[in-house]
Amino acid sequence: MEREPKRLGLSALATHVARRPVAFAASGLLTHFTRNAVERAVSDGLLIRVLPGVYLHRDFRRNPIAIGSALSVWWPKALVTGELALAIHRGEGIAGPRAMVVVQHHVRARAPRWLRVRSAYLDSEAVTIRGVRCTSIAVAVLDAWREAPRGRRQEPVYLALWDRLCTAQELLDAQQAQPRLVDRRRLLALLAHFQDGATSPLEVLAKTEVLVGPDFAALEWQPQMVIAGRDRAPDALHRAARVAIELGGWKYHGKPAQRERDRLRDNDFNAEGYSTLHFTLEDLLRHADQVRATVRRAIRSGLERGSS
Repeated sequence: MEREPKRLGLSALATHVARRPVAFAASGLLTHFTRNAVERAVSDGLLIRVLPGVYLHRDFRRNPIAIGSALSVWWPKALVTGELALAIHRGEGIAGPRAMVVVQHHVRARAPRWLRVRSAYLDSEAVTIRGVRCTSIAVAVLDAWREAPRGRRQEPVYLALWDRLCTAQELLDAQQAQPRLVDRRRLLALLAHFQDGATSPLEVLAKTEVLVGPDFAALEWQPQMVIAGRDRAPDALHRAARVAIELGGWKYHGKPAQRERDRLRDNDFNAEGYSTLHFTLEDLLRHADQVRATVRRAIRSGLERGSS
């Protein structure tokens, strides 16, 4: 008679579940570890129950990949979507208080309050990212748009475009397959800027939502200039106040060669009497009032210098 494999204790269990951000089914844990070890890990708070029969190591309870893994263990045929899917694709950030999955259109299920379940015809572009089955990026962005408060719906669009997770055209194609998409007209207006030739989501965000109104009416966007004998095109320019605005961040300007080009560009502008302001996507999305106040002060100071 074949002997049943020996089950391991609490110490081995603690090491096993802490190795990487994945979820574990209770039935799987009991295959390799003693029931006492599993129950002790739960009672001591080492293992956190996140879904019926699904557990995570406590250090991973806000990790997007771990939460996505838990959803895949709980419902293998579901596709993670929305902000959680975007966080998994980006490989950074923390999981928010709510998550969303898409299931086949005829399926109905009871889910915990923190989980939204949307029924739909599952698209054929589903992808597996870091072990988690997700919708395509474009669908995830649209679901994040759908679930976000109205004042923040544009954020997942800008983030996905800035991180080059998808294109504006892919979003346009995906929205056509969702007949009940909320606030569609606003989304189409946003994406129209990219159809009209805009290349940077930061430029669109700054131009249409942040630096708007009479205080910024004199700003020129992407003006072609020659500074110190070199062609320059700042993202925005207040010519009278001699203020140049650059929009970017470490994601595409963090390499030494790019930082050196940025430094030389700023030096050229400064030598010609321009002050240069730098803003990131985080600044524009999270600190728009501060950005507006900073630009106003720079314009005012520049105009005062010019009139003195």
